Amino acid sequence: MQDLPPPQHIEESVPVEVQKPGKEEIIAFADHICETLKDGFQVADIGPIVKASIGYLEHYKGLSQAEKKEDIVTILCYVIDQTDTPYLPDLFTDPIFKAAVSPLIDLTFAAFAGELNASDLSETVDTLPTDDQLRRFAEEISVTFDDGFQLHDLSTIVRLGIEYVEQFTALTEEEKRADIIQIVSYVIDITDMPYVPDRFVDPIVKAMLPPFVEFIIAIRDGRSGALEL
Repeated sequence: MQDLPPPQHIEESVPVEVQKPGKEEIIAFADHICETLKDGFQVADIGPIVKASIGYLEHYKGLSQAEKKEDIVTILCYVIDQTDTPYLPDLFTDPIFKAAVSPLIDLTFAAFAGELNASDLSETVDTLPTDDQLRRFAEEISVTFDDGFQLHDLSTIVRLGIEYVEQFTALTEEEKRADIIQIVSYVIDITDMPYVPDRFVDPIVKAMLPPFVEFIIAIRDGRSGALEL
Protein backbone atom coordinates (compact mmCIF):
# COMPACT_ATOMS: atom_id res chain seq x y z
CA MET A 1 0.00 0.00 0.00
CA GLN A 2 1.35 3.43 -0.95
CA ASP A 3 1.19 6.55 1.20
CA LEU A 4 -2.35 7.87 1.54
CA PRO A 5 -2.77 11.63 1.13
CA PRO A 6 -5.79 13.19 2.81
CA PRO A 7 -8.71 13.45 0.38
CA GLN A 8 -8.85 16.84 -1.34
CA HIS A 9 -12.41 17.69 -0.31
CA ILE A 10 -11.62 17.06 3.37
CA GLU A 11 -8.31 18.92 3.28
CA GLU A 12 -9.88 22.03 1.74
CA SER A 13 -12.94 21.99 4.02
CA VAL A 14 -11.07 22.58 7.30
CA PRO A 15 -11.61 26.24 8.27
CA VAL A 16 -8.70 27.98 9.95
CA GLU A 17 -10.79 28.66 13.06
CA VAL A 18 -11.66 24.97 13.55
CA GLN A 19 -9.25 23.66 16.14
CA LYS A 20 -10.41 20.07 16.56
CA PRO A 21 -12.21 17.56 14.33
CA GLY A 22 -15.59 16.21 15.35
CA LYS A 23 -16.51 12.56 15.27
CA GLU A 24 -18.20 12.95 11.88
CA GLU A 25 -15.01 14.35 10.35
CA ILE A 26 -12.91 11.54 11.83
CA ILE A 27 -15.28 8.86 10.50
CA ALA A 28 -15.44 10.56 7.08
CA PHE A 29 -11.66 10.39 6.84
CA ALA A 30 -11.66 6.76 8.01
CA ASP A 31 -14.25 5.94 5.33
CA HIS A 32 -11.92 7.48 2.74
CA ILE A 33 -9.15 5.18 3.95
CA CYS A 34 -11.46 2.16 3.68
CA GLU A 35 -12.28 3.05 0.09
CA THR A 36 -8.59 2.88 -0.84
CA LEU A 37 -8.14 -0.65 0.55
CA LYS A 38 -9.33 -2.52 -2.51
CA ASP A 39 -7.67 -5.79 -1.45
CA GLY A 40 -8.80 -5.62 2.17
CA PHE A 41 -6.83 -4.63 5.24
CA GLN A 42 -3.23 -5.89 5.32
CA VAL A 43 -0.76 -5.66 8.20
CA ALA A 44 1.49 -3.53 5.99
CA ASP A 45 -1.30 -0.93 5.79
CA ILE A 46 -1.03 0.12 9.44
CA GLY A 47 2.01 2.37 9.00
CA PRO A 48 0.74 4.26 5.92
CA ILE A 49 -2.67 4.73 7.57
CA VAL A 50 -0.99 6.20 10.67
CA LYS A 51 1.05 8.55 8.49
CA ALA A 52 -1.98 9.62 6.45
CA SER A 53 -3.96 10.21 9.65
CA ILE A 54 -1.19 12.36 11.09
CA GLY A 55 -1.12 14.41 7.91
CA TYR A 56 -4.88 14.91 8.08
CA LEU A 57 -4.90 15.86 11.76
CA GLU A 58 -2.15 18.46 11.27
CA HIS A 59 -4.83 20.67 9.73
CA TYR A 60 -6.38 20.96 13.20
CA LYS A 61 -3.99 23.15 15.18
CA GLY A 62 -5.76 22.80 18.50
CA LEU A 63 -5.00 19.11 19.02
CA SER A 64 -2.58 17.96 21.68
CA GLN A 65 -0.39 14.91 21.06
CA ALA A 66 -2.66 12.81 23.28
CA GLU A 67 -5.71 13.93 21.29
CA LYS A 68 -3.95 13.15 18.01
CA LYS A 69 -3.21 9.66 19.26
CA GLU A 70 -6.81 9.16 20.36
CA ASP A 71 -8.09 10.22 16.93
CA ILE A 72 -5.59 8.00 15.09
CA VAL A 73 -6.63 5.03 17.24
CA THR A 74 -10.27 5.78 16.36
CA ILE A 75 -9.45 5.94 12.64
CA LEU A 76 -7.45 2.72 12.59
CA CYS A 77 -9.89 0.73 14.70
CA TYR A 78 -12.75 1.90 12.48
CA VAL A 79 -10.83 0.84 9.36
CA ILE A 80 -10.05 -2.56 10.89
CA ASP A 81 -13.73 -3.06 11.77
CA GLN A 82 -14.98 -2.04 8.33
CA THR A 83 -12.55 -4.04 6.22
CA ASP A 84 -11.60 -7.70 5.87
CA THR A 85 -8.17 -9.25 6.16
CA PRO A 86 -7.64 -11.70 3.29
CA TYR A 87 -7.33 -15.39 4.27
CA LEU A 88 -7.67 -14.68 8.00
CA PRO A 89 -10.77 -14.67 10.26
CA ASP A 90 -11.54 -11.13 11.43
CA LEU A 91 -12.96 -12.52 14.66
CA PHE A 92 -9.41 -13.41 15.75
CA THR A 93 -7.22 -10.97 13.83
CA ASP A 94 -9.10 -7.72 14.49
CA PRO A 95 -8.40 -7.68 18.26
CA ILE A 96 -4.71 -8.41 17.58
CA PHE A 97 -4.40 -5.60 15.03
CA LYS A 98 -6.25 -3.18 17.30
CA ALA A 99 -3.97 -4.00 20.21
CA ALA A 100 -0.94 -3.23 18.03
CA VAL A 101 -2.24 0.21 17.04
CA SER A 102 -1.32 2.06 20.24
CA PRO A 103 2.34 0.91 20.42
CA LEU A 104 2.88 1.75 16.75
CA ILE A 105 1.52 5.25 17.28
CA ASP A 106 3.75 5.72 20.34
CA LEU A 107 6.79 4.66 18.31
CA THR A 108 5.74 6.91 15.43
CA PHE A 109 5.65 9.98 17.65
CA ALA A 110 8.95 8.96 19.26
CA ALA A 111 10.58 8.57 15.83
CA PHE A 112 9.33 11.95 14.61
CA ALA A 113 10.56 13.55 17.84
CA GLY A 114 14.07 12.16 17.31
CA GLU A 115 13.91 9.92 20.36
CA LEU A 116 15.09 6.85 18.41
CA ASN A 117 18.26 8.40 17.01
CA ALA A 118 21.62 6.74 17.58
CA SER A 119 23.53 9.94 18.34
CA ASP A 120 23.49 9.37 22.10
CA LEU A 121 25.34 6.04 22.02
CA SER A 122 28.17 5.98 24.57
CA GLU A 123 29.71 2.76 23.22
CA THR A 124 29.93 1.22 19.78
CA VAL A 125 31.10 -2.16 18.49
CA ASP A 126 32.83 -2.59 15.14
CA THR A 127 31.87 -6.26 14.73
CA LEU A 128 28.65 -7.92 13.61
CA PRO A 129 26.30 -9.33 16.27
CA THR A 130 26.00 -13.11 16.30
CA ASP A 131 22.72 -14.95 16.38
CA ASP A 132 23.59 -16.07 19.90
CA GLN A 133 24.04 -12.46 21.00
CA LEU A 134 20.67 -11.49 19.57
CA ARG A 135 19.01 -14.41 21.35
CA ARG A 136 20.67 -13.59 24.67
CA PHE A 137 19.55 -9.97 24.39
CA ALA A 138 16.01 -11.15 23.66
CA GLU A 139 16.16 -13.35 26.76
CA GLU A 140 17.25 -10.37 28.85
CA ILE A 141 14.25 -8.42 27.58
CA SER A 142 11.79 -11.26 28.09
CA VAL A 143 12.48 -11.70 31.80
CA THR A 144 11.12 -8.19 32.41
CA PHE A 145 7.64 -9.25 31.28
CA ASP A 146 6.27 -11.04 34.33
CA ASP A 147 2.79 -11.31 32.80
CA GLY A 148 4.02 -12.75 29.51
CA PHE A 149 4.21 -10.97 26.17
CA GLN A 150 1.45 -8.42 25.61
CA LEU A 151 0.94 -6.51 22.38
CA HIS A 152 1.30 -3.22 24.21
CA ASP A 153 4.88 -4.35 24.98
CA LEU A 154 5.69 -4.20 21.26
CA SER A 155 6.77 -0.56 21.31
CA THR A 156 9.17 -1.20 24.21
CA ILE A 157 10.70 -4.28 22.57
CA VAL A 158 11.16 -2.59 19.18
CA ARG A 159 12.68 0.48 20.83
CA LEU A 160 15.12 -1.68 22.80
CA GLY A 161 15.96 -3.64 19.67
CA ILE A 162 16.73 -0.43 17.78
CA GLU A 163 18.98 0.80 20.57
CA TYR A 164 20.79 -2.53 20.73
CA VAL A 165 21.59 -2.93 17.02
CA GLU A 166 22.67 0.69 16.61
CA GLN A 167 25.80 0.01 18.64
CA PHE A 168 27.05 -2.36 15.91
CA THR A 169 28.53 0.10 13.44
CA ALA A 170 29.45 -2.57 10.87
CA LEU A 171 25.80 -3.40 10.21
CA THR A 172 24.11 -2.09 7.09
CA GLU A 173 20.68 -0.49 7.45
CA GLU A 174 19.08 -3.60 5.97
CA GLU A 175 20.96 -5.81 8.44
CA LYS A 176 19.89 -3.60 11.33
CA ARG A 177 16.23 -3.95 10.38
CA ALA A 178 16.62 -7.72 10.04
CA ASP A 179 18.28 -7.98 13.46
CA ILE A 180 15.60 -5.86 15.13
CA ILE A 181 12.95 -8.17 13.68
CA GLN A 182 14.95 -11.19 14.83
CA ILE A 183 15.20 -9.88 18.39
CA VAL A 184 11.46 -9.23 18.62
CA SER A 185 10.73 -12.64 17.08
CA TYR A 186 12.91 -14.31 19.69
CA VAL A 187 11.05 -12.49 22.48
CA ILE A 188 7.76 -13.68 21.03
CA ASP A 189 9.08 -17.26 20.81
CA ILE A 190 10.27 -17.49 24.40
CA THR A 191 7.30 -15.77 26.04
CA ASP A 192 3.61 -16.62 26.23
CA MET A 193 0.71 -14.33 25.48
CA PRO A 194 -1.98 -14.81 28.16
CA TYR A 195 -5.31 -16.33 27.08
CA VAL A 196 -4.30 -16.75 23.42
CA PRO A 197 -2.68 -19.87 21.89
CA ASP A 198 0.88 -19.06 20.77
CA ARG A 199 0.53 -21.22 17.67
CA PHE A 200 -2.14 -18.84 16.42
CA VAL A 201 -1.06 -15.38 17.57
CA ASP A 202 2.72 -15.70 17.14
CA PRO A 203 2.69 -16.01 13.31
CA ILE A 204 0.32 -13.04 13.01
CA VAL A 205 2.44 -10.78 15.21
CA LYS A 206 5.62 -11.86 13.42
CA ALA A 207 4.00 -11.04 10.06
CA MET A 208 3.42 -7.51 11.34
CA LEU A 209 7.07 -6.94 12.24
CA PRO A 210 8.75 -6.23 8.85
CA PRO A 211 6.39 -3.41 7.77
CA PHE A 212 6.15 -2.20 11.39
CA VAL A 213 9.94 -1.89 11.78
CA GLU A 214 10.50 -0.51 8.26
CA PHE A 215 7.90 2.20 8.84
CA ILE A 216 9.41 3.32 12.15
CA ILE A 217 12.99 3.34 10.82
CA ALA A 218 11.89 5.28 7.72
CA ILE A 219 10.33 7.97 9.91
CA ARG A 220 13.34 8.12 12.20
CA ASP A 221 15.66 8.55 9.22
CA GLY A 222 13.55 11.30 7.69
CA ARG A 223 12.19 9.22 4.82
CA SER A 224 8.53 9.61 5.74
CA GLY A 225 7.61 13.25 6.06
CA ALA A 226 7.65 15.46 9.14
CA LEU A 227 5.48 15.97 12.18
CA GLU A 228 4.97 18.96 14.41
CA LEU A 229 4.17 17.93 17.98
